[in-house]
Amino acid sequence: MPTAQSDFYARNGFYTTAGFYDLRPEVIESYYHAFVATGDEKYREWAWDAFRAINATARTASGFTAVSDVGRADGGPKMDNQESFWFAEVLKYLYLIFQEGGKVGFVKGAEQKWVFNTEAHPFKVRS
Repeated sequence: MPTAQSDFYARNGFYTTAGFYDLRPEVIESYYHAFVATGDEKYREWAWDAFRAINATARTASGFTAVSDVGRADGGPKMDNQESFWFAEVLKYLYLIFQEGGKVGFVKGAEQKWVFNTEAHPFKVRS
């Protein structure tokens, strides 16, 4: 990690404790909510960059899997499993952040018709 980033993380209380990525959804989910709240296109750009990085490093012949070292361009050695939350959450939030028209998920400035639980499953809001 470049020194400037290491210094930033040390000053602000963030520490890298592991180099693996196991297809967790939280970062892309955060980009989705930040995009909905602000409308700032940078969150879509970040989500697209994340997807491209995952596709470049975690793709296998039969799906996607965890990588052992995000500090390496190739992601390091790959694991031998594909987590269900890859489909249930990561791809769902990627779809939602790039959909046009805002018919699914949160619609900025409108009464919400749907909410998501922590696994991104939609629930209809009852009046």
